[in-house]
Amino acid sequence: MSVNLPQETQAHPHHPELGFLRKYIFSDDHKTIGIQFQGFLEDLHPVSDTGKLAKATLKAYGPLSGVNKDGTKVPMQTNVLTGTAVGVVLDENGWPAADRSIDAGKTTMSRWWAGDVYGLYALRELEQTEGGFIRETKDGKIAFEDRHHRLVSPHIVSQATYSDAGGSLGYRNPKQGNPFKESFGIVRAKVKVYTVGALAVLWTMGETGASSPSMNPGKSRTFWAHFPNPDSATNAVGVDVWTAPVASTDYTVNSAADGSGTDITASVSVAVSKFDESMKITLTNNDATLPGYLTLLQARGTPITVSDPIAVTAEDATSIAYPKEYVMKAEGLPSTAVAQNRVDFELSARKGAIPVLTLNVLANSDSTHLVEALTRDVSDRITVVCGDFGINGSFFVEKMSHTLANNVHQVALECSDATPFGGFWVLGTSALGSTTKLAY
Repeated sequence: MSVNLPQETQAHPHHPELGFLRKYIFSDDHKTIGIQFQGFLEDLHPVSDTGKLAKATLKAYGPLSGVNKDGTKVPMQTNVLTGTAVGVVLDENGWPAADRSIDAGKTTMSRWWAGDVYGLYALRELEQTEGGFIRETKDGKIAFEDRHHRLVSPHIVSQATYSDAGGSLGYRNPKQGNPFKESFGIVRAKVKVYTVGALAVLWTMGETGASSPSMNPGKSRTFWAHFPNPDSATNAVGVDVWTAPVASTDYTVNSAADGSGTDITASVSVAVSKFDESMKITLTNNDATLPGYLTLLQARGTPITVSDPIAVTAEDATSIAYPKEYVMKAEGLPSTAVAQNRVDFELSARKGAIPVLTLNVLANSDSTHLVEALTRDVSDRITVVCGDFGINGSFFVEKMSHTLANNVHQVALECSDATPFGGFWVLGTSALGSTTKLAY
């Protein structure tokens, strides 16, 4: 059976300088069996070889490259689920709603925001807080799987059995990775507690007296108030609510720089745009004849401060990995109670050896293997029987790689043991305490 890889390109939805690449896999009767990749075409290199088949090398990146913009700013969110926050990050990066598959999430963050970071960094932070999984789908979507995603149907049932002892699905050259790589005897996390303070002056313009900014008739001046700033408390992190500037209280405009002359504050209009750590203030002198000087400008609001991080730990001195540590980069854990549940759960799953396997499947050996190779996906549960390694159990597919060369289509399935993250009690399905355990 021959396997071909025609390509199709179209405009990149977010970066016009790039193309959009679709990769199809065809059967020998030239009917499309399945899309295995959609991403952004970054580079194309034609290869000249006189008298031989024309070739080109295409370099493309997946959907996550389309949201990994520097300077991603996410407005402050309060009491927000991790899945909702993922959606906000994608919105801020202009990612279409139709091209995402987002679980709601199981962790509610009391306060979370992102300022001037790469989009992927913000997503990974949410992934760590939830204990979930950010990934790309075959059909070009960005997916967020929360930590219960693999605990419910269809992920609690094996979708296929790969065996070296015969059967419809075989594999070759199995490789076993380091089973202790993801094992830990100590798991740590930190919790930050945020406090909203009383209304206060958070920023004051430094130019006064003879240095007071001038405002000609009919003209506007724009200023940015920032908080925290050098005059702020060291534990200040942002602003809960900015107060719109009030005439004569927060800004004063006089016809003389020293504050004398005519007070024309009433002739000045103000417009603001509020952000988590700044407020844009635009003042317009609407007086028909008098120039003005801005002798006072301040910004008030309710400041947010953060406590020293509270460390939460779970450890098992009998673990094969003790004292190896796993420090969670979970910035949004809302309380020590939630954090303790999280580290306890991670320790219970990671304190033992976690078998990791790579199976190489010859996809075009027959139609059964080809359909299986094109059907299987990341997060699917499969059964693996490997006599050489003494393995007969359930695994999750963590990564898939397709390689085509000389009419050979091979698929590498990288799999992790499902046992540490399986066998949990499911409402309405399982009997607690028999063969199941509680999950977080």
